[in-house]
Amino acid sequence: MCQSKGRCRICKGKHHSLLHARGTGSIEVVEEANLNANVGTSAVASTSTPQGEDEVKPTVTCFSSGRVYKQVLLATALVKALSKNGDYYTVRALLDQGSQSSFVTEGTVQYLGLKKIPVKGHITGLGGSKNITTNSMVTIKMKSRVNPDLVFEVNAYVLKNITSELPSERVEVMQWFDVTDLELADPNFHVPNKVDILLGAEDYSKVLKEGIKKSSTGEFIAQATSLGWILSGVVPSLLRPSADINVLHARVEDDELLKRFWELEKDTELTKEQRFTEEEKRCEEHFDRTIKRDESGRYIARLPFKDDEIQLDGSEKICHVRLNSLRRKLDKDMNLKEKYSEVFYEYLTLDHMEKVPDEEKGNKNAVYLPHHAVVREDKDSSKVRIVFDASC
Repeated sequence: MCQSKGRCRICKGKHHSLLHARGTGSIEVVEEANLNANVGTSAVASTSTPQGEDEVKPTVTCFSSGRVYKQVLLATALVKALSKNGDYYTVRALLDQGSQSSFVTEGTVQYLGLKKIPVKGHITGLGGSKNITTNSMVTIKMKSRVNPDLVFEVNAYVLKNITSELPSERVEVMQWFDVTDLELADPNFHVPNKVDILLGAEDYSKVLKEGIKKSSTGEFIAQATSLGWILSGVVPSLLRPSADINVLHARVEDDELLKRFWELEKDTELTKEQRFTEEEKRCEEHFDRTIKRDESGRYIARLPFKDDEIQLDGSEKICHVRLNSLRRKLDKDMNLKEKYSEVFYEYLTLDHMEKVPDEEKGNKNAVYLPHHAVVREDKDSSKVRIVFDASC
């Protein structure tokens, strides 16, 4: 221990100012033999022995080498994420095997225009704390920046922020580890920047490939993935270590609503048995059989009519009575009659309606709808509108 009663003028520690370690510099101190020296991180002591009969007090020579501080680089990658408008945008992802779930920032969700799914989950991290909750999740379609053929989906919980900028400080050129021949997943891995998405263990396994390179000390590695080579491990730092530690281990405790959502996704057949009646099952089977696409790409499906005959007597008679009343009204206003006829002619030209085939006439299951005119003189267009009455 330092015998000085004062404090260091630099760090206010309980040692002499001359003993303060500065960066990578060195200090030489020569003191009396009885002085106990403990300086910096390393000390070399040599005691000189007198050659003659005269006694000479021994001396202790102390050499202090400054600390070489370190930081831990976490694996990041640039990936393409599909937006609502169909375009892919580059986002920065953190690959974390210690997380059971994947996460995305609120800002990224807004930027991509993704649709949220309401959920309620409690996020458990270091120490078992549950003070972080998530209220929504999204499905993100992603593809590799270096291998466009790789496309995968990520179900991610939405958080306001995931972590601070990574790395915590700029990483200097690594002359001790050559990455020039590697296609990096994040070419700017050494520059502090925000994290948009955290890919948990499930999604990490989708991109992992064989291939690993280690530094001579084994503290730094490059891992091959479908997103490119990711880098992680210990790197030198010229700054004093801070108290900021990124621990990115997370587990989401799903609520009952979210558990139900995953059950429906994982076991469709089981949920059909639980949720659908026999009639609903026949309806779904009907759509599976009849749905198709036309030449323009539109989907077409036949309506699911019931097998049982439904008696709808009375609508034809009521409709004839209403039609005769309408004709008398239109005969009194030829201008309205002309506009009324124009609307029906437009329906015919646009294929919104067609003449009933002869073989369909007299169908007892047919439904007849009376109609009447609604006139709006205050409208610049569509002053006459035809309204069908299905309540008769």
